[in-house]
Amino acid sequence: MKQLGIVDSAFTNLEHPNAPQQVGGLGIYDPSTAPGQFVRFKDVLESFEQRLNRIPLFRTRLVDVPMGLDRQKQHFPSRGCTNFFNYLNYYLYNNKL
Repeated sequence: MKQLGIVDSAFTNLEHPNAPQQVGGLGIYDPSTAPGQFVRFKDVLESFEQRLNRIPLFRTRLVDVPMGLDRQKQHFPSRGCTNFFNYLNYYLYNNKL
């Protein structure tokens, strides 16, 4: 498992039904450079499929981190806190590591 980069994380966190974060593209193909001077959509798809395996990023998918451990939460333990996770959160997010 690999953590998302800053830009990818921003896209996923800002995604909302009223503000989709989709990116698209448009390709214009010059038929004069194609075999037989004709470009078929099927050939374009085959070309993409052959090259997709060279870039592993395009074969990945997002997964949720178990128990929401990817979300930063700040807990302030009460005096005499016996809850280990509250104390650990307090320590990790209130002290420089």
